[in-house]
Amino acid sequence: MANERTASDIVAATVREVRGKRGMTVSDLAARCAELGAPRLTAQALYKLEGQRDPAKRRPRPVTVDELMALARALDIAPLYLLTGLGRDSEPYQVTGNVRERTGKVRQWICGTIEGGNMRGVDRLAYLTQRPESVTARLRVTEEGDA
Repeated sequence: MANERTASDIVAATVREVRGKRGMTVSDLAARCAELGAPRLTAQALYKLEGQRDPAKRRPRPVTVDELMALARALDIAPLYLLTGLGRDSEPYQVTGNVRERTGKVRQWICGTIEGGNMRGVDRLAYLTQRPESVTARLRVTEEGDA
């Protein structure tokens, strides 16, 4: 997996991409994170988190879940898309060292949809029964409306 992009690599690239589209500097993003209660995401921390554009030169440091949430809020993007990137659903995504799946399937898996339970190696029954009842009920109403 040395050459594979990790989830943190994808977060780093997506943060860099979205920040650029928003016309934000690293300092702007750090200030926004501080406003939101994430003062540890300083400009220096963000430089390390974003790493180099070419991961072979310097890989970004892993991002924590707390940082992912703060960055998503600061950039006004769903955490799902920071985690999976803005690319096509058909692109490969390295879930773990031994698990690689299409990005679209990974997005469905993260969202807890029925389709996400169809990923290779997922125990579909366990996957579907571990959702909050509110999600199951909402999906049931949607499915009934489609019938």
